[in-house]
Amino acid sequence: MSMDTAVLLVGGRRSWNSLSALAGALEVDPRLGDLEVCFATPGARAVSSAAALASRYARVIVGFSFMTPDLMRVAGEVAELRRALPRAEHPGVCLVAGGPHATAAWRSTLALGFDYAVIGEGEAAFPDLVWRLATGGRPEEVRGVAHRRADGTHLTTGRAQPICLDEYPPFSPRYRRHGPIEITRGCPHRCRFCATPFLTGRRPRHRSPREVLRWVESCLANGVDQIRFIAPNSLAYGSADSTPCLSWLEELLRTTSALAGRENTFLGSFPSEVRPESVTPEAVALVARYCSNDNLVIGAQSGSARMLERMQRGHTVEDVWRAVETVQAAGLIANVDIIFGLPGETPEDRRLTLELIDRLAERGARIHSHAFMPLPGAAWGRCPPGTVDRETERRLGALALRGLQYGTWQKQTAKAREWYRLLSLLEGRPPQS
Repeated sequence: MSMDTAVLLVGGRRSWNSLSALAGALEVDPRLGDLEVCFATPGARAVSSAAALASRYARVIVGFSFMTPDLMRVAGEVAELRRALPRAEHPGVCLVAGGPHATAAWRSTLALGFDYAVIGEGEAAFPDLVWRLATGGRPEEVRGVAHRRADGTHLTTGRAQPICLDEYPPFSPRYRRHGPIEITRGCPHRCRFCATPFLTGRRPRHRSPREVLRWVESCLANGVDQIRFIAPNSLAYGSADSTPCLSWLEELLRTTSALAGRENTFLGSFPSEVRPESVTPEAVALVARYCSNDNLVIGAQSGSARMLERMQRGHTVEDVWRAVETVQAAGLIANVDIIFGLPGETPEDRRLTLELIDRLAERGARIHSHAFMPLPGAAWGRCPPGTVDRETERRLGALALRGLQYGTWQKQTAKAREWYRLLSLLEGRPPQS
């Protein structure tokens, strides 16, 4: 069936993987065989692309997938699109939001000027929404979609059902959107700073080794030689918890390395970190044997036992130390994630974290620094953004000069303050101080 509809997917660096997966879902939907799907980076290119498509098609669906740290940018993008293509003159241009922020804060997402927000995983919901908009169907019948009625009230059909990863591609060969392969979705832990369990559930779902191999072959056939994997905890592939499933992990890495070459196989590098308790000598040996990355990113988050318990992290400071020793014993570099300015953090907690950092640095570990950012959907999602005291800032700067600390925590702090204020305004609540 020929449709007078096109889709424009707009995104930056952090959203390309999500948009590629959405393009893959559109590609395999049998109802959308002749659909034109285009991509644009944010800014003038997105506006000009939307305008060009609007001159050729009766309906243009402009899709965004974004995280809360990109809220300010997306708010500006939507405002610019609405100025350039006002609803009165371009009734066929429809703006749709999805991704972590739209799922956790769909009311504020609609308040930005979006027509629809996809709540939950978009692989099934977004193609269904596109189909109904293109054919004059009823979008309000799509599971996992919210929109604002003409009278200003909201209508939502709840959350989209979690998908089976094997049933959807991780990217889109048709639209030449290859990239990292998502191997696991969902996290069984309850870290209070993290929104992943809320967004994707606490039951890990894994793409089977057979399907992963299929998409590795697709990458290689299309000239993409570096194979990278995405997972909340890379060493827990195939597992229901943080215990490595060595049979699945070895099959994944062995077959990928055989096809792409060890020099082109990567697992456990940022953003797909590993939890400390999942770092075993056997699992790390598989990474060292079959992968090219010279490091593993270990999610420690704090050096205070009290803070680890308070944030429901599920591991100890000793687990972090043991994990670093295990990684280094295998000949790999240990990059250790630390979050500063966590809610309820005391001077003693900061002292203990800095003490751990100093000990790790003495062993040659590198510290990957973050500032606490309140994410909608997380237990601490309405806490104010974290701050970093001057002594911590001085210590981090000294480590950076020695090549033992990296990260953009300063930018994270400034950005979080901006979008925290905007989100509080959109939700009609006073920001906490």
